[in-house]
Amino acid sequence: MPITRHPFLPLKPGDEWLRRFAVDEAAVTRLSTSLELIRSKGPSVTKSFYALLFERFPGVRAMFPADIAAQERKLLDTLVMVIEHVRHPQRVTGMLQDLGRRHVGYGARPEHYAIICSILVECLAKEAGKDWSPQLETEWTQALALVSQIMIEAGETATAASHRPPTSS
Repeated sequence: MPITRHPFLPLKPGDEWLRRFAVDEAAVTRLSTSLELIRSKGPSVTKSFYALLFERFPGVRAMFPADIAAQERKLLDTLVMVIEHVRHPQRVTGMLQDLGRRHVGYGARPEHYAIICSILVECLAKEAGKDWSPQLETEWTQALALVSQIMIEAGETATAASHRPPTSS
């Protein structure tokens, strides 16, 4: 069995050696196929997600607007866009970096991302029912972790840049 890499694995300078490993096409297929689930049950997934998030972590509720409907649509649109571009993740990397930088301004911290990913996978699994599998859960967990990594790194870079002292001329 050949070694493959996840399609969302970000390749940075110095990671050229990773390019010799092919993208895991089976993962791409599973994620792409699950896109129909997201499209058909997406509003239910996002409603369940935010309800569960606020129930388990009420302290994060203040980071969101009172009317969560627009946020639910944004989350759904982002999930769809990410999976639509699973074969070409570089097309959404810039958007995810921008999203990560904006989330810092909303109060998001790196430790929030794992919570978000876990609850989101749980809600996807619940909505998928019998169409969910351990393999699909792994693929989604990996995809969301890698998306989170992109967002976290962009947020940390933005935070570090905002704390640099101005240079004198």
